[in-house]
Amino acid sequence: MSTLMNKMSVLFWLRKKETFDTYGYKYIVMRVTYGGERWEHSLQIKIRPKDWDSENFCIRPGLDYLDLDRAKLEATKRKIEQIQIDFATNDVPITMSRIKFLFNGGDISYFIHGRKNPSLAIICQEFYAKNCHLVSEATLEKHRVYQKRLFEFVKHLHMQDDISIELVKLKFLDELYMYCRTKLKYGFNSTQKFISYIKAIVDYAVLHEFIPSNTIRSYKCAKYGAKKEVLFLNEEQLQKLYDFKFNNDRLNNVKELFLFQCFTGLAYVDLYTLEEKNIKFDNGQYWIIKERQKSGVTSNIPLVPESLALLNKLSFKELGQRKKTEGNFIKCLSNQKYNKYLKEVGKIIGLDFELTTHVARKTFATITLNKGNISIETVAKMLGHANTKITQSTYSRVLNTRIEKEMSNFSFINQPLLIKAQ
Repeated sequence: MSTLMNKMSVLFWLRKKETFDTYGYKYIVMRVTYGGERWEHSLQIKIRPKDWDSENFCIRPGLDYLDLDRAKLEATKRKIEQIQIDFATNDVPITMSRIKFLFNGGDISYFIHGRKNPSLAIICQEFYAKNCHLVSEATLEKHRVYQKRLFEFVKHLHMQDDISIELVKLKFLDELYMYCRTKLKYGFNSTQKFISYIKAIVDYAVLHEFIPSNTIRSYKCAKYGAKKEVLFLNEEQLQKLYDFKFNNDRLNNVKELFLFQCFTGLAYVDLYTLEEKNIKFDNGQYWIIKERQKSGVTSNIPLVPESLALLNKLSFKELGQRKKTEGNFIKCLSNQKYNKYLKEVGKIIGLDFELTTHVARKTFATITLNKGNISIETVAKMLGHANTKITQSTYSRVLNTRIEKEMSNFSFINQPLLIKAQ
């Protein structure tokens, strides 16, 4: 352990509970302590326990094959010591959030008394750098698009390339909302996600003490206009698609993928990422048990005879007869090609709206809600909704259809009154 000035200390140790692989490698962890707060950070350096000197908190000397790891560890120690020096030299009070910020590449000048608050562009860059190793490439691409669109809007609104972070207030978001809906032609959900990204940027600025508070946290996007119609296949259309034979294997394969979604309620990404471990057999019944990529909520979907037959046809080998292999479980197309071919399928069978992969999920929900005695709680569980409020809000019109159907022969009295027209 090395003790720094102002009661700030740093300790390096091996994570005991977590083994990296079967060879017993463990990660080196850094623990920084200051003012009663503790921050633990994995350095992503992995070694065997026998190569670690627990008395001197370092990698044992004389092991040439660990030279690179030793250099990384020494560089981290120098970095922490430089942070302490920067605080002392510039007379900047130490906080744990500032230590984290500087360790992640931030500049001490942000905390020097009398400085101007950093610009929105600088905060966005810092936020991106912090998250680039923690999220998927798809999420990073969204961040890049959001930043591009954000500064196009800044140019549109302020006639300049960048602004102070302090200008991002409620009025700024109101203007951004209208810009997204009118200029960019974003839908409500896309606009809401964009606004949430801006809120996260401002939260980051507050966390690192660039600004005192997040004044836009309470902002809510106003939803104008009619509710978006839920598009789905009715039972007659679904039966027609099921019976239809296309002239080529490509469209027949697309039809089978789409029908499998209709019979399971899986979203495209969950279909694409379906693995053999997600197929469970319990008490004579096959199930799909899978966390949704979108929400992390687990879907519990029983495989009925139609969906089980399609699964065996679409998977690389039949269930129970397939050796464990790498890659996808389902022979699935890319999202772009899948939706493109679905448009062909819809035209050929005579639909008056375009088929998309999401129509299949809606079809599953509407038919299960309106046919039979399946409760909304059961449907929500199969869809992987966090609660029934999501199911009710999305399929309220469908539920009204079912209510009308169930109330058609209902009467409060034995002899219904005949209401005469006036």
